[in-house]
Amino acid sequence: MLLGKGITGFSDDKALLPIMSCDEFKRICYEIATSLKFNIENFDFKLEGKNFYSAKVKINNDTIFILLNAHYPIIAFALKISSFNNEYLDFEMLSNEFIKFYHILTVSELESSITNEVKECLNDCELKQLKYYNPNNLAGVIFNYWD
Repeated sequence: MLLGKGITGFSDDKALLPIMSCDEFKRICYEIATSLKFNIENFDFKLEGKNFYSAKVKINNDTIFILLNAHYPIIAFALKISSFNNEYLDFEMLSNEFIKFYHILTVSELESSITNEVKECLNDCELKQLKYYNPNNLAGVIFNYWD
């Protein structure tokens, strides 16, 4: 998977970072929630210390987090999110709906190694952060808690 420069939320020039629309993400989540009949508990659009938005939803008795990278239209699903470790899952029912709007990452993709090809897609500022935080996998780059 090729990443766009600024995907980590770091850049020498913050003005050049693309930004995903919170309002659009919220609208899409509500549209899908209505269609699939699940509840949205809350949204987190704060970017202090992280580079993604999230929606906390309740599907049957399960709590699921829908993560959207704040800079690129990339989504993943998680059972748990924390600054130490996100627990990702593949969720076909949600994937089938969100794929209409965003690129969906599978657990396999999220757990893949950070290759030289991936590093070539990052800007110099991101490479410094990558070296400092030393994430284990692609998920740690795309959905990070770097500050």
